Amino acid sequence: LLVVVPPTIASYGVSLRGKVILYHPVWDPSKLVAHRVVADDADGLLVEGDNVSHEHPERKWRVTAANYVGEVVGIYRTLP
Repeated sequence: LLVVVPPTIASYGVSLRGKVILYHPVWDPSKLVAHRVVADDADGLLVEGDNVSHEHPERKWRVTAANYVGEVVGIYRTLP
């Protein structure tokens, strides 16, 4: 279960570096992906999964206001 603050409260324009966000990836807009924002530039936010072992974030795509869903503020797992 992810708890997400929607963009109406956690605005895309606010600095999100270091925070985990939820977005629709460009490569499949029907999906939702949660990644940490590691940098930003004029084209959008650079994101990377916390479990990625390489030093470079995914540089091919950016998260923009158009595919940003919100900031993840909690991740909970239900126990069996």
